[in-house]
Amino acid sequence: MHKLKKAQRLFYCVEALSSVIGLVLLMELVSSVVSFMIGYYAFKAYKTYSSKGLFLLHSGFTVLGISLALRVVTSFYIIALRVADVPSQALRNTIGFAGLVFMLTQLFAYSLFVLAYALQTKAIEKTSLIGAAFPLLYLSFFNPYLELIALVLLGYVSAQTLINLLLKKNLDSFLVFLGFSLMLLSHLCFLFMIVNELLLLLGQTLQMIGFLSLLAMLARVSKSG
Repeated sequence: MHKLKKAQRLFYCVEALSSVIGLVLLMELVSSVVSFMIGYYAFKAYKTYSSKGLFLLHSGFTVLGISLALRVVTSFYIIALRVADVPSQALRNTIGFAGLVFMLTQLFAYSLFVLAYALQTKAIEKTSLIGAAFPLLYLSFFNPYLELIALVLLGYVSAQTLINLLLKKNLDSFLVFLGFSLMLLSHLCFLFMIVNELLLLLGQTLQMIGFLSLLAMLARVSKSG
């Protein structure tokens, strides 16, 4: 009887965990689509204002959208490998390579954001536009050392957007600051996800809201222009 209850609890835990992972992947897919939309609006604004910063913003979010989509596809691929009972060594190699590619792609996108704001500090822009288990997922996609690098890059961008907000004090600058600040907080959640698995869900939520904030800013500018 005791073993039966223990098996039932384990079943319910696995079922709940699978639901959360499914929700996380869905949010990741939505974030990927939103990231591509931000890239699209940034490119439209670039065609209008010919700002190098806007082109870098377009490139960064396009690359970021690709990396997020890659993580979703790779997650399903890893699940398929586990179902197919692929040897553990081959599975670990696939997970390690996929995680490295994802993080390097994301860091490249964040480097483009840093470059965009580094250019902004050298010249006054004409607009304010720039302005299936959890440990397995963690080891697959969240390398703590690379997460620290991502935090440094996003920290720099967030600081620049705060300066821009204090100087211009308008809604567009606030939306940009909010977007990158939430992205920074999301990576803090990812870094500490090993402590509490729900931080993954919180991080994904913050990231998606941050993307939507940036999308709202670019949509406002595109409509007004």
